[in-house]
Amino acid sequence: MTYLKKQLIYLKEKFDFFIKIKRAYFFYKNPGIKSMNLTLHPEGEFLSDEIRTSKTYYEIDLLIFMYNNYDCQRFCDIGANIGNHSNFFERLGSKGWAIEPFSNNFTLLKLNAPTFQLFNLALSDKSGIEKFVTYESCFGNGNLISNFDNKIQNFGTGPIFENVRVEKLDNLGIENPTIIKIDVEGAELKVLRGAEQTLLKYKPVICIELHSDKILKKDGFNYSRKDIIDFLFSLGYKKTISFDSRNHFFEKNN
Repeated sequence: MTYLKKQLIYLKEKFDFFIKIKRAYFFYKNPGIKSMNLTLHPEGEFLSDEIRTSKTYYEIDLLIFMYNNYDCQRFCDIGANIGNHSNFFERLGSKGWAIEPFSNNFTLLKLNAPTFQLFNLALSDKSGIEKFVTYESCFGNGNLISNFDNKIQNFGTGPIFENVRVEKLDNLGIENPTIIKIDVEGAELKVLRGAEQTLLKYKPVICIELHSDKILKKDGFNYSRKDIIDFLFSLGYKKTISFDSRNHFFEKNN
């Protein structure tokens, strides 16, 4: 093993230890958060099983990082799933909005984020009705049927088809979000295009999950990761932090 590789392993272990310390301190300061009150899907669904196994929120370290470093008082959860993120911030006193297209998730979202304003729809750069597919094994894995040329790829077991309302974020009347989280399985550029006026007016911090070009192509999207970043740059945003390989923070230049 080379010296450089040893140093990288050391730095990762040091970072992981630091994260664990931050997590323990957060739970010490906020003891009520450790005991979750999330309503989950039955066993066999990916996200709910992850939460059961870990006995805490999915992506808990990302959530704590967001809470410690950004104004999350007006939190907008795009691709909310069952409300993992919304529930976390709601219990810490945040107000906000949660947007989720799939009915199985939305039923639980209503239980998990009762004080948030909820939207049962998908965000895009246009308005209308689109046919989507999701899977019983992972209700977070969903996408437009048209992306697959009507050939459903094997992203899970038990495909479920839904006609979903599609809308621009700019048309929802969301005012002054302080931070927006976007996790939409490759549709990020469409969501951002439909949110342009909201982003320009209110300048929220953006936490966005970015996929590789290989995954975007496999999922049927005709744009690249660079295209998504360039669009944010065109609105005056800059990337400030990559929390991990998937989740990245962008802030607007003043």
